[in-house]
This record gives sequence, structure tokens and C-alpha cells, in this order.
Amino acid sequence: MPPTKIYLDNNATTPLDDRVKSAIAGALDLWANPSSNNENAQKAAEAIRESRRHLAEMFATGADDVVFTSGGTEANNWVIDGAIRNFRQKNPRVTPQIVTTNIEHPSILEPLKRRENDGEISVKYISVNPATGFVTPQSILQAITPATCLVTIMLANNETGVLQPVAYINRLIREKYPGDLAPFLHSDVAQAAGKIPVNLRDLGVDAVTVVGHKFYGPRIGALIYGSKGRRLPAMLLGGNQESGQRSGWVS
Repeated sequence: MPPTKIYLDNNATTPLDDRVKSAIAGALDLWANPSSNNENAQKAAEAIRESRRHLAEMFATGADDVVFTSGGTEANNWVIDGAIRNFRQKNPRVTPQIVTTNIEHPSILEPLKRRENDGEISVKYISVNPATGFVTPQSILQAITPATCLVTIMLANNETGVLQPVAYINRLIREKYPGDLAPFLHSDVAQAAGKIPVNLRDLGVDAVTVVGHKFYGPRIGALIYGSKGRRLPAMLLGGNQESGQRSGWVS
């Protein structure tokens, strides 16, 4: 008999759950434009609303806070772009600053490096302790300035599995910078979702990035907001899908 193969690379991607396969197969018949008013279109729209409700329940937020994207890369790029745009509207003569760590996913680090090299922003990369893999909360707090428009720290690292103290860091930030004085607080939770409970209220975030294929779902993503009123401007403009927050079909 051939040897049994065991898959041990779930941090890279996971196989589709059988229930997900069944749901996708059924959705192939929902081909109508969900923005239209005909019967088939309304069935497609309801399937999308149901998916949105499931994610909202999973992350302890509202269905209107879930915005589907093509994947985690798009969601992370959107967070960076949106935070910079929001800051510039209020501070057109100030160079925006972003605070992050040196262990983030390339979809965070590479866009930051490009914008930094272009002279568009300044970035403070906080190194984790090489002995523990943890970032020091005080080092994040000390890096924030009045020009900081975004703090983005991943929850679980894909290489080490270390869980960063995101909730504690965000609590410290909000205590020092109450209300709208705080920068936009984001966490890439792609490696944690579906493995541990991720409650957005407990994390104290404004938004998180989620990726379906990291927990037995399809290869799409979502930007999920955790607080009413703190929103990012749309990055993709066009047909007004996702309530105008993200134009274009997600597939």
C-alpha cells in the first residue's frame, strides 16, 4: 500500500471543508446580479447577506461591518490607503506616520516600504523581542506621534504562532488618545481566525483583515470593522458593490 500522506502546512492554506464545497456548489446556480430586482437576483443577494451575517456573528460585530474583498492582500492595502487618505483630509501639510512591527505579512510591509521610499509617509517598524517573539506594548505606545494615522499589528504570526498582545496595546492607545485622537487601529487576524475566538470588541480594533482559505474557506477575504463611525474611504471605485465600500465583484 502507498504511504499515507499527512498535510501539515495549514498555516499556508487549508483545504475546503466539505460543507463549504457544498455551499459553493449550490451558489453556482445563483448567477444573477444581486444588485438587480428580479427574483433570481434577490436570491443571490440573500445568500450574500447570509454569509455576511455568519462572519459578523463569528467576530462579534454587525453584518453591515463586513466588507468582502478579493483576499487579505487587498484588505491590508485598503487599510493603509484609507488611513492615509483620512489623515490627509484633516492634515494636508503633515506627512502621515504609520506604526507597525517587523514581523507583519508582506501585504503590509511591502506597500509601506513603497510609500516610504516614494516619500509619501514615514514608518516606524517596531522589532519584536527575538527571544520571545513578542512586541513590547510600551514600544508601540512610545512610537505614536500626532502624525500617526495607523497602527497595524498582526494577532498571530504565521511563522512562530506567537499571539501579540493586541488587545492590551489598543487599550493603552485608547487610554492615552481617547476617541478620534487615536490613530486607526488595525490587526491582520488571518492566522488566528477559525483557530481561536476573535472578538473585535475585546481586541479594541477599528478593523481586522480576514482570509477565508486560512480556515477551510474559499480564497477570498474580508475587511471587518469593529466600531461604528470609524470607516475608511473606498479604495476601489466603480459599480457601488458592497454598499459602495468596495466596487467590483468578489470571486
